Amino acid sequence: MNPEELYQVQVALIANIEGIFQTWIGFTFAAIVAFHFASEKLNAFLLSLIITIYLLASFVFASRYVHVGVSIMHYNEMLIAGGHAPHPVLPPEISFAMLVLFIVGTLGTVGYGIYAYRKGGLS
Repeated sequence: MNPEELYQVQVALIANIEGIFQTWIGFTFAAIVAFHFASEKLNAFLLSLIITIYLLASFVFASRYVHVGVSIMHYNEMLIAGGHAPHPVLPPEISFAMLVLFIVGTLGTVGYGIYAYRKGGLS
């Protein structure tokens, strides 16, 4: 690959990261809204099913995020090895913060689902 192609691939990968994050945010919001409005109708099986699906999906989103990040680093190393300037990427602090957000957001959403189930079951 020539440097221009490597730069184009990295731009596409960065857009992929944004898409992954936006999809996860939408999925998380949908889960929170579902837990909020369906809390009185949830039974233990349905709650477990929703939480399991949400956890698996969040794991897939976070795994894809990490994989794309590793791919970006790989292409940057190819550029550097060829004597070219690396493509600008997100600072490591932001990348790490986004991964932490995936983890904390997922745990918070699951916690809210359990809370809403218990609160709905008591009223």
